[in-house]
Amino acid sequence: MSAWAVKFVALFLLVQGAIGRASVGKLQEGCEITEFSEVQVAVEICDVLILENIFVPAGKTLNLNLRDQATLYFRGTITFGYAEWEGPLVAINASNAVIEGEDGSNILVEDFICYGGHGLSISAGHDGENVELNTVYNVTFSDSVVTEGKNAIHVKTHVDGGDGRIEKVVYRNIQFQGASEYGINIQENYRNLPPNSTMPDQARNNIPITELQLINVVGSVDSSAVPIYIFCAEEVFITAYVDISSSIKTNFTQQVRLFEAKMRFWCLTVLSFLFLSQLTTSQPSVGKLQEGCEITEFSEVQVAVEICDILIIDSVFVPAGKTLNMNLRDQATLYFRGTITFGYAEWEGPLVAINASNAVIEGEDGAVFNGQGELYWDGLGEWGSLKPKFFIMQLHNTVMSNMYILNSPQHNVILADSTNVKLVGWVADASAGAENTDVKAGHNTDGFVIMNSTNILLQNSVVYNQDDCVVVYSGSNILVEDFICYGGHGLSISAGHDDENVELNTVYNVTFSDSVVTEGKNAIHVKTHVDGGNGRIEKIVYKNIQIDGPSEYGINIQENYRNLPPNSTMPDEARNNIPITDLKLINVFGSVDSWAVPIYIFCAEGGCFDWEFTEVAVNGTEANMCTYEPTGFFC
Repeated sequence: MSAWAVKFVALFLLVQGAIGRASVGKLQEGCEITEFSEVQVAVEICDVLILENIFVPAGKTLNLNLRDQATLYFRGTITFGYAEWEGPLVAINASNAVIEGEDGSNILVEDFICYGGHGLSISAGHDGENVELNTVYNVTFSDSVVTEGKNAIHVKTHVDGGDGRIEKVVYRNIQFQGASEYGINIQENYRNLPPNSTMPDQARNNIPITELQLINVVGSVDSSAVPIYIFCAEEVFITAYVDISSSIKTNFTQQVRLFEAKMRFWCLTVLSFLFLSQLTTSQPSVGKLQEGCEITEFSEVQVAVEICDILIIDSVFVPAGKTLNMNLRDQATLYFRGTITFGYAEWEGPLVAINASNAVIEGEDGAVFNGQGELYWDGLGEWGSLKPKFFIMQLHNTVMSNMYILNSPQHNVILADSTNVKLVGWVADASAGAENTDVKAGHNTDGFVIMNSTNILLQNSVVYNQDDCVVVYSGSNILVEDFICYGGHGLSISAGHDDENVELNTVYNVTFSDSVVTEGKNAIHVKTHVDGGNGRIEKIVYKNIQIDGPSEYGINIQENYRNLPPNSTMPDEARNNIPITDLKLINVFGSVDSWAVPIYIFCAEGGCFDWEFTEVAVNGTEANMCTYEPTGFFC
């Protein structure tokens, strides 16, 4: 996996200081700012200024040309929208000013993927005299993966630098694989030297390292490497624990590529869970619950959602025709426990509706949402009997993890009108609805549907279904990575569901990476609806995708799509109402069934341009079919 994938993770910059809450002083009207649009005027007029919980739009700079002797405080979370540009995200010009963050952590680095480098590092001692420039205080690295390279974790002090300190540093939930020299390297004898030089023999205590914590750090190193190396001049205080596991022999992407062509799905699931388990800490501490916040009865849910900041839903039965409706309080924490079962009724649903901001939502180990889809399935999906959708969610600045959905009647997860969301460690299992099982077949059991949403990360999940594994209807800045899709219609873009609204027919800057698609109808599917309104599909990347045995197409890109009942024929004519531009396929490989078309491209005139295929090799006995040829590919 390339390190550039990190760019697609929504960026949360916590600009909070370590000193106690500052006295704000007297504020002029209009000087406590919560909207980006208000910043410029406030900077020009305010001597004392507070910026609180601002969202900075993609491609914009938080530009602070302060008044002389101004005082500026940052409060809460300042979030920056994703855009590929030079920046900067923040520009500050100040004289005789005081600029301070309010209580909290100084630096948080999270959800990074690092490949081939020297790891997640602290390096103090670059200045010969200035103690402040040699000081690192209150830094956390969390929930990240470091693959190959020299080190995974590196804390180093320069023996030839001035005095300073490294204090209160945490590495939490770090997985590493294949470091060539050290897994964890903590050294007080570092010097910046040419490659392959030897470090000094003597350590120096000019920059003591104190309050260093390593929590749930797991992985393995190369056979010639040292798992943990600590070389201190004097005592270093490691106040937590270090857990190095040798159970992971290759990184997730490598595991995927070693799968045999016809390996059964349960094998994929076991390996996926092995990987996920290395990134998961022990059962989270629930914290102090208010009375009435651990729920076992459906009738108790509504009141609990209104009053509880921390909430547990435990083995609730949801009556037929009812929605488990959770409009959470801001910054709520929600845990699911046991089996949540939904009674049977023919209705539209949804079975679960969640609206949340700044929330943490998590399924405990063994938690299952049982939709009893086997009672609904008729092989026709939305064209047959009425079936409820499972999850419909509107989330903002929220992480939702470790969810297991069993037998969805149709559409497992719909994420709509959402921003800055991470969904990680999900399983959507409708394997009982496969055509070769004893029950009637499932249809329209899409895994994840993304609609009109921005800054979305879907990660480390498994989908066994009978429709799109993941499909983006509309939205921007979306990364889907480390997925295993089995039996469905692949990793998809589907634009044109709205007759009039261009924004709802626009898909921009979406990447699918490091995933495996096995069996089903398609592996990669990009489709525009001929009966929809105008829109665009632009800046799409499929990278490191393995294909195994789809029955119709390996890669299917079509501008003649219509949503029709099963086994219907698509229209003969394509339409350029939604042009597809800047489409890249990189390292897409595998094979299709003997009667399937490896690569199918059907573009309207003027509907496709600026495509590039690199290392695309999909094998089959049938010929490719193309009305447009991307750069680097001959049909």
